[in-house]
Amino acid sequence: MENEELKNKLIKKLERELTDFKDSLKGLPAEQIIDNSYKITCMQTIQDYLAYDKDYSKFELKTLLKREHILQECYDDWLSNDGSLREALEFSIDDTIDLIRDNEVKKERNQDAR
Repeated sequence: MENEELKNKLIKKLERELTDFKDSLKGLPAEQIIDNSYKITCMQTIQDYLAYDKDYSKFELKTLLKREHILQECYDDWLSNDGSLREALEFSIDDTIDLIRDNEVKKERNQDAR
C-alpha cells in the first residue's frame, strides 16, 4: 500500500474518531457539552494537523492506523503540556493591551495637536 493511500485511511480514521466523539455528546445535558467544547476544539486542531500538516513515513502511517484512539491520545498528552496555551494567550493579551494603549495615546496626541 502506498503512502498516499495509507494517509487517506488515516484521515478517514481521524474524521471517524472526531465524529464519534461529537456524537457521544449529543445526548448529554448542555452543561456537559459546554464542558467538552475545549476538547472538541483541541481534537479538531489535532486532526487538522495530523491530516494536512504532517508528513509521515510508511512505518508511521501503519503504526498510527493500528492505534484505536489517536486523537484522544494526542489530546491527553496535550493536557499534560497545556501550560503553553496560557503563555500564548498571555502574550497575545499583552500585545492587544499595548495596541489599545498605543492607539489611545495617538488619538489623544492628535486631539491635543488640534
